[in-house]
Amino acid sequence: MPAWTWDRVGLAVHHFSFSPDSRWFAAVCDHGGIWFNQRGDSRRVYVSTGTTRLSFGYFSADGRRFLATDASGRALIVDLRANGFQ
Repeated sequence: MPAWTWDRVGLAVHHFSFSPDSRWFAAVCDHGGIWFNQRGDSRRVYVSTGTTRLSFGYFSADGRRFLATDASGRALIVDLRANGFQ
């Protein structure tokens, strides 16, 4: 399996998670966005949530989706099969 290519980045991370197959890394930032990195890929994908501050996030059991929630219980589902993630 390729090594992680995540370089040092100045992020205030509130929560992070790895997909069950260790293919994806996700970092939920304090300012309300999510950074994704796929193992072996130097590219990072950012999903902005506007001003919403997310509490935490986790991957689905099959690793195809990422679910993030805010303090009020609203959910954001990110489909990792969508354009931009491939």
